[in-house]
Amino acid sequence: MILESTESDEPDIGVAAAVAAAQRVVGTDEEPMSVDLPHADEPTSTYGVWFSDGFDPWMHSDYAGDHLVSVDCHDAAKAQVTYGGPTMPMAQELWEDYNFPAHSGLIVNGWWRMIWGVLGLVPLLLAVTGLSTWLWTRGVRKRRRRREAADAADAAAAG
Repeated sequence: MILESTESDEPDIGVAAAVAAAQRVVGTDEEPMSVDLPHADEPTSTYGVWFSDGFDPWMHSDYAGDHLVSVDCHDAAKAQVTYGGPTMPMAQELWEDYNFPAHSGLIVNGWWRMIWGVLGLVPLLLAVTGLSTWLWTRGVRKRRRRREAADAADAAAAG
């Protein structure tokens, strides 16, 4: 569901009025996580006010908030929830709010992401050590064969 803003000659309502309208729609007085500003050259653009309702999987990312209220930039009365909230089906919420954050590590803070990064490099480390071990063993075998061939040639020449 997308809020349709109408083109108007009315002045922009401003961030404070947009946040107040979004708080009325959500029924809370807590501060939003972030506010998306409308595009200046697009008269039908809206303010996007993001709130966190409970556990927010985007909390540690650049775009915190899992509950979006869109507010018309010319009329504060035109505000509605456009993402998240109690009307969002559970399957959609799990897919959209937890799939990417869990995959990319945004669900946890930076220390855990560093640990996951190091553990993610373990297969590369194993590949490098396996290749170096194989090359070393191959070189040892080649040197042994050359030495045996040289010893056999010396024995044939001496005998």
